[in-house]
This record gives sequence, C-alpha cells and structure tokens, in this order.
Amino acid sequence: MSPCWWACRSPLRSTCSPAARWTCTRTDSGRPPRTSASIRTTQQLPRPRNCQYHRLMPKIVDHAQRRDEIALVACRVVAEHGFDGASMVRIARAAGYTTGMLAHYFDTKQDIIIAALRLILRRIDERLTQPVAARARPDLLALLTEALPVDEHRRTECAFWTTFWGQVSTDKRLKRINSWVHREYLRLFERCLIQCWPECSQWSPAKREQVLRSLVTFINGLTASAVANERDWPAARQIEQLRLQVHLLRAWAKGAAGAPVTRQAAGA
Repeated sequence: MSPCWWACRSPLRSTCSPAARWTCTRTDSGRPPRTSASIRTTQQLPRPRNCQYHRLMPKIVDHAQRRDEIALVACRVVAEHGFDGASMVRIARAAGYTTGMLAHYFDTKQDIIIAALRLILRRIDERLTQPVAARARPDLLALLTEALPVDEHRRTECAFWTTFWGQVSTDKRLKRINSWVHREYLRLFERCLIQCWPECSQWSPAKREQVLRSLVTFINGLTASAVANERDWPAARQIEQLRLQVHLLRAWAKGAAGAPVTRQAAGA
C-alpha cells in the first residue's frame, strides 16, 4: 500500500502520523476536514483533499520502451518519406511528442536511425527464434521468409533497410554500423542454417561461409527488388524465388566435394 493512499484516504484515527494527516487532508482554510459520525462508525474513507503526494510524485516512465517506440515510429517515417524527409520534427509529430522530448532521448536524427536499426535487428532475431522453440527441426524457408517484405509490417522494416543502405556510402559512422549489422545478419542466418540443415556441420568452413553469404546476398537483393517494385513482387513470388534459391544451394552443397566454387566451375 503506497504512503499516498494512507496519507490521503485513512480516517483521522488511523496509523498515519499527525503531520501526514494535516498535510494531505487539510481544507482550503487550513483546517482538517470534519469527519461525520457515520464515516467514523462505518469506517468509510474520506475523499482526498489537496494531496501533495500526487503533485510531487513523478510519473513512472519506462525510458527503454519509449526509446523503442520512437525508433519504431522513425522506421515508418523513413519508409514513407525517405531519409532526408524524416526530420526530427516529423518523427516527433508522428510519435506524438515534442522535439524537446525527442532531444531528451536522442541527440541527432542519426542516433534515432541507429536505434531503429538495432530495434529491427532485434525484432528479426526474435521472429527467427520463436518458431525454433515450437519445433525441433524448423523449416529454413519459413525462417528466412521472416526477413522478406511479405506483409505490411515487414515491408516497413525492409523499406527502412533499403533507405539506410543509400546513406552508407557517404557516412563513415553509418558504414561502421552497417558492417556490424551485416555481421549480425550472418550470425542469425548461420544459426538458422545449422538448426535446419544438420549436415552443414560436416561442411568445410569455406563451404559453409559460401552458402551463407549466397543466402544473405540473395535475400538482400530480393528485399530491394520487392520494396522498389511492390506490384511485381507479391509475397507468393518472393517465397517462390527464395524456395528455388534454397533448393539450388542445398543441392550444390550436397553435390560439391567441399571446396568453394571456382571461376572455372562457375563457367567464368
């Protein structure tokens, strides 16, 4: 039970201190309110009067959750208006906050973008992990589909990704962030590969890396194409092409001798 409850709502003969009763139950005239006999006998609680606890206690705010909310709004704003059009003012307005509130959590727009990148990567990680807990041997195609723009929610995430890629070449800090994101992407997909294809544990490191990088490169290219040409790339077509790529890679990996593809073998 909070001290405010006791100070505001306990009868005058409660365990509250005299100071608390005087501070939180006094009337505008400075005198304690009268308590009727019926209230005293039935132990009903008087209404709070001018509670200083309520005025002084700050509202409890989950700052990490609020940062995530702002970052998620930034994803939608960037996906809709582009990187240059996603100003601090526009992000604040879409989030329902003032620019001063945004400045309390992020110094620059770039900081918001970086927070949004980390949020999306974390959300993808969660989506790739949840199906694994439900099944002993998940399907690789189903897991990798989580990274494609096959619905409105994931299309927003992917549109944000492709917009971010356009800024990487001119910003050193974003280059470093992009390198980190790429490494995390490889780590996530490698985990999926090991869980879905147990035979890959017998592959050489070079062979496993080649299959992994081929998957990531294909997904990145398919993502960019689907975001740029939504009508040409409905969800069914995206999944169909991903299924073909996964099938070809697995067939090659099973038939290869363990060495990576050479230029001669590739017909170069």
